[in-house]
Amino acid sequence: MKKHTTTKTLLLGGSFNPIHNGHLIISRYIAESLGISKVLLIPSGNHPTKRKRDQLLPGDIRLEIIKEAIKNDPFFDVCDYELTQKDTTYTYKTIKWFQETFNKTKKETYWMIGDDIVNKVLRWHKIELLLETANIVVASRDPEKVREQDSKLIFVDTPLIDISSSNIRERVENNKSIDYLVPDRVNKYIKDNNLYE
Repeated sequence: MKKHTTTKTLLLGGSFNPIHNGHLIISRYIAESLGISKVLLIPSGNHPTKRKRDQLLPGDIRLEIIKEAIKNDPFFDVCDYELTQKDTTYTYKTIKWFQETFNKTKKETYWMIGDDIVNKVLRWHKIELLLETANIVVASRDPEKVREQDSKLIFVDTPLIDISSSNIRERVENNKSIDYLVPDRVNKYIKDNNLYE
C-alpha cells in the first residue's frame, strides 16, 4: 500500500469474496459526491460479524483479486491490515491504525457502509469513539431513509447496483457467466484459478 498524500480517504471494508463492480461503482460515486480523491479497500480478517465463512477464500487470494480489480486505477488502493491481525478486527481499531499510520484526522477519514446495516451500527464496538474519530458514510438507495436516519451519519443517495458476491459465487458454481459483474481481470483470475467451483 502506498503512502497517501491526498487529503480525504474513503475506507471500504468487507470480505470482498469476491470484489465486484458494485463495490467499485458505489464507492467511487460516494467519494466523488463528497470530494474524496482516494478509496482504500480493506479486506476483512477475523471480523466479528462474519462468523459463517461459506466459501470464503483465504485472505491472500482475496487480496490478489482486489489488486487485479484496481490495477492501473490510481483512484483505488488496497490495504492488508486486517488480514495480518490475529485477533478480532473491529472497525474502530482499523480506523485508528489508518489515522496513526497516515497521520489523518477525522475530517480526512470516511468509513463507508451499506444502508442494510444502519440499524446495527449503533451497536458496534466502541461506536461512540468511532463516531468521534471518523465520518461514517451510508450508501443509501432509499431517499426517504436518507432524510429519516441519525444525523451522526452521512447519507448519500446512490444508484441501485444489484450485484452481490454470493450471487457471483453461485453463478460460477453453476457454470454461468459473470461477465460485466466483475472487472475483466477478476473474471480471468477466477477462471484461471478455478475459484468458487
